[in-house]
Amino acid sequence: MNPSSRTLTGFNGSSEQMIGTIRLPVYAGDVTRTVKFSVLRAKVPYNAILGTR
Repeated sequence: MNPSSRTLTGFNGSSEQMIGTIRLPVYAGDVTRTVKFSVLRAKVPYNAILGTR
């Protein structure tokens, strides 16, 4: 994991400090893509939010 001090703003308007980013391979069927994930320490009802840009 690479350290990061960026701030993320959630859907509800609250802000959380990132602790880092990590790139991991994601497999879907016969397709593999390397995806960059933002890592933060927060109490949330989900484990990940996936999106595209």
